[in-house]
Amino acid sequence: MSNSSVETLAALYGLTTSYTDAANKPQTCSEEAIIAVLRILGVDVLTSDDVERQLETRRAELWRPGLADVTTLWADERNVCFLQGPASRFKGVITAHAGFENGETKSFPIRIDDCRVVATIGTGKSKQVRLEVPLFSEFPIGYHTLHMEVGSSMYTSFVISAPAKGISPQTRWPNGPPVGAFLPLYSLFSSRGIGLGTLADLEKIVRWAGELDLGFFATLPLLSTFLTEPFEPSPYAPASRLFWNELYADVRNEELFQPLSGVSASDIDAATADAYCTPFVDYPKQHKLQFSALKSASKTFFVGNEPNSDAFQAFLASYPDVYDYATFRARTDITGRPWPSWSTDADFDVSDAKSPSTELENAYVLGQYLCHRQLTRIGNIKKTGLYLDLPVGVHPDSYDIWKHRDLFAVGAAAGAPPDPLFSKGQNWGFPPMHPTNLKKDNYGYFRAMVQRPMKYAAMVRLDHVMSLHRMYWVPEGFKATDGVYVQYPAQHLAAILCIESARTGCVVAGEDLGTVPELVRDIMSARGILRLYVGQFSVSPDPNIGLVPPSPQTIACLNTHDMPTFASFWRETDLDDQVDLGLLDETEERHERLRRKTIRKSLLLHLQKRGVLPDEPVLEDVLSGLLTRLSESPAACAVINLEDLWLELLPQNTPGTWKERPNWRRRARYSLENILGNSRITQLLKQLASNRPKNWNPNTP
Repeated sequence: MSNSSVETLAALYGLTTSYTDAANKPQTCSEEAIIAVLRILGVDVLTSDDVERQLETRRAELWRPGLADVTTLWADERNVCFLQGPASRFKGVITAHAGFENGETKSFPIRIDDCRVVATIGTGKSKQVRLEVPLFSEFPIGYHTLHMEVGSSMYTSFVISAPAKGISPQTRWPNGPPVGAFLPLYSLFSSRGIGLGTLADLEKIVRWAGELDLGFFATLPLLSTFLTEPFEPSPYAPASRLFWNELYADVRNEELFQPLSGVSASDIDAATADAYCTPFVDYPKQHKLQFSALKSASKTFFVGNEPNSDAFQAFLASYPDVYDYATFRARTDITGRPWPSWSTDADFDVSDAKSPSTELENAYVLGQYLCHRQLTRIGNIKKTGLYLDLPVGVHPDSYDIWKHRDLFAVGAAAGAPPDPLFSKGQNWGFPPMHPTNLKKDNYGYFRAMVQRPMKYAAMVRLDHVMSLHRMYWVPEGFKATDGVYVQYPAQHLAAILCIESARTGCVVAGEDLGTVPELVRDIMSARGILRLYVGQFSVSPDPNIGLVPPSPQTIACLNTHDMPTFASFWRETDLDDQVDLGLLDETEERHERLRRKTIRKSLLLHLQKRGVLPDEPVLEDVLSGLLTRLSESPAACAVINLEDLWLELLPQNTPGTWKERPNWRRRARYSLENILGNSRITQLLKQLASNRPKNWNPNTP
């Protein structure tokens, strides 16, 4: 088959057949991989004859008469839609009918003479045109329907009407750019819990952050995970991006059911003691303890009046799919098998699950209700707020894929092409979202996915923000080096983010580390999506520069959860670990240690010139100096990793490892009570908060 024909067909389906890699070298995708991705997208192609036939079919689809399936309107741009069809049909006046989100309707005429031809195909009687149609009616921010009456035909488009930008950090934090603190919730422990950080602990540390004049408290994703079989504790491989991790629900101090029953006092004492004397979370043990409490509590909860309360009914309205989710999770737990191994769904039709029917289902529903109640309390704290993270994907055995199978590209895995750290590329093991099918329910899944965390958070960060624009797909059976980039409807997705940001008052940020096309960052800037700045990636060997300053459109931090802590980076213990894992050879190790030595010398000289370092500094002085530089920077926000403040050497996650390292399980060195009562920590955070500029930089989005 012709390479050019395959490339043309690929382009018509939004595939990028070549790209520039991390080393700035051009790469071309194999024809076999392109064909495999096309088939995953639903294109029936195997032979050269198939390619030519599918080219004809696709061109016909793209010129199907009517409106675009989705119309995006931006508040800072002219309101237009696009209408196409035979040129002979567009004469005189057509009529538009707008159906607004609030139930109101409005009709208005449009003169064809006021429309602009933006594309044509064919000639004579077969000529077709694409028109840019002005919409003279104002569309309020939100989701609407547009019908266009052309002769005897009626065409329909789903309308996403968005503000020019999401809510700005200036609006969220009017007193100036905030400092925030970070710690994973699973790593917290306290005398109030039953061995694991809970949302009650999170509420306490968020309130503490507010007392220190911090603008937010950041943590890793709080989403549902698989903690029995299948077992995957990673917050970045959730069992759902629509539901919360029931393990974090505070059952010990919840007024809905006191005293706590179903769990013996000795079990609670033992779990609490474990948290204080063992370094890692035992998730299966915690899951068993938590669900014993939830099942016992649900027996009382669901036979009382509480299910009929306004609060519970409002919860069900916000989470109408919670019964489906609960039944799915219960079956997974009971069978011990992931859904792809279930024989049929016929005896498990969750669409008919009007109410939970088993003890375990009740426990899952109650767990979600408690999470909602407790997150709402945190979200209502006036002086500060939560900074939450939204993963780029879900576990392949997740509820989301089971429930919304057509919205995911099953048969492919999301990943990344080769780079200096991963020379063989990356296969992340979960199917990416299907860019075409996402539109079929008017982006209902994507909207719910972003709406739910934004209800409670001051700021939400999208992991791998480039996924709004393109994703690297690795077809099943192919190596990670043989992936293909697939384009996504970035304008539609960005518009949804801006709408939900404006409605909830939640600032939006995106993780844009690594090789990211400038177009992506241009759109982030245009739509008010904050970028990420990481100090470890921004050190200059020139002591006059030291740290390359962050831009006003960024969230600045020294490191992330996927990177070595400050102390580990400075003392090179992360390099020792990489050598032990076989990730660095002798030449690479020697080069990196030399680079670190140069960096340390540069930073020490820079900080001393700035007057933020004594003549004979210890490591705490260096950290304090670097954090001072971050806090005084023009960045929109600065995030302080609490573990850096006590010079933690171990990471929360070691990328590229699975069972080799205890990822996502390590407890913090200190209990919640000890953290909140540590005068050195509180004084440093207060000082960093007071260092922040008192006025916003005019270049902040």
